[in-house]
Amino acid sequence: MRCQRPAPRQDSELGLIPMINLVFLLLVFFMIAGRVLTPEHFDIQPPQADRRPASDAAAELMVAADGRLAFAGALVSEEMLIEQLTHREHDQPLTIAVDAQFEATGLVSLLERLYAAGMTEVELRTLARH
Repeated sequence: MRCQRPAPRQDSELGLIPMINLVFLLLVFFMIAGRVLTPEHFDIQPPQADRRPASDAAAELMVAADGRLAFAGALVSEEMLIEQLTHREHDQPLTIAVDAQFEATGLVSLLERLYAAGMTEVELRTLARH
């Protein structure tokens, strides 16, 4: 009579724990990456300047050459923008990327409306001249 050894018991939880850890790490990574990279709704070519901007922060407000606005990654109307800015903390400057083809009078009008909404500091994104 031959003696058979019982098959080694496999602990199914041992293989599952590292997979759960990996899934949670990937989840956290994509949650962070999704917030860091905001989608650009239109292509903007900022004006050139002799100085570099004071900070390298991403633009919160984007203005296209035809006047379309995107705020915090979403297309908005000017009225929606003003309403959102009235509920915002005003301790940091609003970073604006404006297309170089956008009319200066339109930018002045937008800045006046932003000031009326409580924005006292704005930073304009520019490209450094080569």
